[in-house]
Amino acid sequence: HKNMSIEQQTVEVDRVKRSEHGVITDPISLDPHHLLSDTLKIMEHYHISGIPITVHEKLVGIITNRDLRFEDNLQRPISEVMTKDHLITAPEGTTLQEARNILMQHKIEKLPIVDDKYNLRGLITIKDI
Repeated sequence: HKNMSIEQQTVEVDRVKRSEHGVITDPISLDPHHLLSDTLKIMEHYHISGIPITVHEKLVGIITNRDLRFEDNLQRPISEVMTKDHLITAPEGTTLQEARNILMQHKIEKLPIVDDKYNLRGLITIKDI
């Protein structure tokens, strides 16, 4: 931490506080109606590369840098760009080793953790393993 700016330290402390044993227990999430411009601002502010998309806690998609890379119109809603089909998730209680295997197998960087009702309960990223 000592070589980081105050802002970087604040972001790092916030990230660590929200995670437990490699799992982000309270991930930042957005509603599908938010604009892409909002998404980019949040991703830049928190230095994150993806955000789960929820409706009343239920996971409905994920948006990542990859989804935004070639977007010109940032006034579009997230719902038009997010990944929503074939979402790769894991159930609560997934170990970090199991999560790592899923991330590697599917060549993804973020693994949403969901309960049996598909409510978002956490997020594991390849960076945190």
